[in-house]
Amino acid sequence: LLRGGAAGGYAEDGVLLEHITHYVEHPVPVDPPAEPPPPPPMPLPLTKKERKKLRTQRRLAAEKEKQDQIRCGLMAPPPPKIKISNLMQAMKNEAVADPSALEAKVRAEMAQRVKNHEERNLARKLTPAQRREKKRRKMLNDPSGGGTPVTLYRIHTVPNKQKLYKIDINAQQNHLTGLMLLADECNLVVVEGGPKAQRRYRKLLLHRIDWTDFGAADDDDDEDEEEEARRRAQSEVCQVVWEGLVVKPQFKNFRVEAARSSEGARKMLAERGCAHYWDMARTNGAEGVPEEDEDEDDPDVRVSQRGGDERQEHGAEFYSGRPGE
Repeated sequence: LLRGGAAGGYAEDGVLLEHITHYVEHPVPVDPPAEPPPPPPMPLPLTKKERKKLRTQRRLAAEKEKQDQIRCGLMAPPPPKIKISNLMQAMKNEAVADPSALEAKVRAEMAQRVKNHEERNLARKLTPAQRREKKRRKMLNDPSGGGTPVTLYRIHTVPNKQKLYKIDINAQQNHLTGLMLLADECNLVVVEGGPKAQRRYRKLLLHRIDWTDFGAADDDDDEDEEEEARRRAQSEVCQVVWEGLVVKPQFKNFRVEAARSSEGARKMLAERGCAHYWDMARTNGAEGVPEEDEDEDDPDVRVSQRGGDERQEHGAEFYSGRPGE
């Protein structure tokens, strides 16, 4: 601000007045050198019972505040809700003077309340597109937010066409992604999706589909034994290998693929970064299936094994991909 840059003593004619304005310079604030504050704790997800309890508390607090305002005269009290049942108690003198006119008035008020209720319901009613989106959101939504639920199923025998169709179409309808691998050693089903869709699909594979296909019993004595054998065989054919959470899904849709060998099946999963799924299925099968060396000479066992091989070849030829591809 001084002419010639002299620092010591200055005269009035040595000051650069053009550099002096009415503006005030505010320096940029600089944070002191210290550790950043710790992040706030993450809120815990509430259960359904806790959410209902909080909603009840909020409604009670709002109603209490409204009653206090009415008591202090800040708000007009609501009109009495008169019905035919409490007509004489609410309007004693008027009901005695002209009961017919008062009854007509009460019925008109009741009709108006019903009409207002229907209009509020109609205003909240969802369109067909909104209903479909809500249903899809409930299928895909995971309230815990901890990742994508994944479930692995091992099926020891190749399903027929009907069961393959049920496995494929139900996965699509429940908005599940994943893969079903048909191989000689075992069959693996990998499904990714929301918890509700996982529960519905688990019920399909473990309870709704009959994996035994036994013939009808001839008498009542054999029916109980057949039913017990059916349930035991049902639990052995389809088993849950593993269920848990992953960071992100590995599949974009659900497909049914046929693999000629165990190495080919593992390679298909390795391309999507989940080859360990096949290793878990093989380990589970090795631990759960007992050896059958004693029955090699039994002709009935040889016939059943030959029929199973034919079904495997038939299933692999039929379901090399989606229907229509």
